[in-house]
Amino acid sequence: MKIMWSALSNDTRHGYGHVGVELFKVFERLGVDFVPLDHFGWDCQVTVGLPMSWVVGTSLRPDLVYHTMFEFEPVPSGWIDVLNRVGLVWFPSKASQALFVKYGLKTPSFVAGYGVDTDIFYFEDRSKRDSERLKFLVWGHKLTGRKNVLRTINAFISANLPDVDLEVKLRDRMSASYVKSSDGTIYSNITIYAQDWSRYQLASWLRSGDVLIYLSGGEGFGLQPLEAMATGLPVICTDTGGMKEYLSDDVAYLVPTTGRRIGDPTYDSRFSGTYTCEEPDYDAAVQWMRHIRYNIDEARVKGLSASQMVSTTWTWDHQGLLALNQLRNFY
Repeated sequence: MKIMWSALSNDTRHGYGHVGVELFKVFERLGVDFVPLDHFGWDCQVTVGLPMSWVVGTSLRPDLVYHTMFEFEPVPSGWIDVLNRVGLVWFPSKASQALFVKYGLKTPSFVAGYGVDTDIFYFEDRSKRDSERLKFLVWGHKLTGRKNVLRTINAFISANLPDVDLEVKLRDRMSASYVKSSDGTIYSNITIYAQDWSRYQLASWLRSGDVLIYLSGGEGFGLQPLEAMATGLPVICTDTGGMKEYLSDDVAYLVPTTGRRIGDPTYDSRFSGTYTCEEPDYDAAVQWMRHIRYNIDEARVKGLSASQMVSTTWTWDHQGLLALNQLRNFY
């Protein structure tokens, strides 16, 4: 099959940029013939990124496959018009697909998700650890926003687990090395890292932990919990959005949602609207934290099941083949 490939993000560490690189590599391994950018003769053109009218143009583009997603409601104004001019839309989750259809998508679409590089995010046997002190992890871009990092920190404080350490991984460098409560208390068992890591550093950090707490209010897919699961790390995770592709009671501690709230204000300015996301049940998350603190062996069994699920179903090769077969059938 001949494909013209275009990714709209140059940031290959995160988001669409990382996804675009991984999908390109797996298609290459599967024998796709990539057409150079200055040539014609493709069976289809795959574009990875946000829907942009300049990519499509004003006429219909039946040859164009658009890979995209969204994690809030509603879908931004104009996106549906863009996608209704292409031949096929590729979503990483059923939740994203249903969301776009809800807001008027008429173009044919299919679902094929993302994967984990298990050579980097490999299994860690935590049952052999000597330390009696557990380490809980929280992972997000910034303290505020849909991933609810600051609210998760407050939930951990409410769980009252002074013999458990909490490590928080951010990227925006907006935090200090400690967290103070309103009365000025310093929590010596909470550490915040505000820096960007390579995927090798990130995987090593995940393997060092005992639990990942991921209380995101919305994900188009949610690759972060899946990468944690690959290492055998048990996860406390919001049962919502694209993460429902791989979440179940067998492989994670699921946190229900209690309704919707206004999402990240930066989305309002980026996409000219007001967007809402799900609100996790923080009391339920607190109960899971306490449960795992006193049932760590049970949690590690769940983590092992999660790692086995990832290695058999959620690799880049597995998901890439699903996507490529869809493209071959359509074109």
